[in-house]
Amino acid sequence: RRAAEIIRKNLDACGFSDRAEIICGDGVSALSKMGKNRFDIVFLDPPYGSDLLEKALFKICSLDLLKENGIIICETARGKTVTGYAAPYAVRKEYVYGAASVVLIEKEQL
Repeated sequence: RRAAEIIRKNLDACGFSDRAEIICGDGVSALSKMGKNRFDIVFLDPPYGSDLLEKALFKICSLDLLKENGIIICETARGKTVTGYAAPYAVRKEYVYGAASVVLIEKEQL
């Protein structure tokens, strides 16, 4: 709840409060409640060593929650292969920062 309050304050400061929704709880379950929403950018940074990244990617892809040319930014442990997505989603870039890896997955145009 403390983190959510900080996010709320940052959204207010940036003027994005009217275009954002903060969901406290299980993120993978929350994805099922997105309805017909489509997103340009999704950030995923689950705890390393869990299977939450793969579960979230699978859910995002199966529900088709990204707009065309949208991107998913995933943070994971360095050297970990990111799975859970399928065409039209594809890895575009990977960046390594110390023990972390940031993987960009893009939804290709059909």
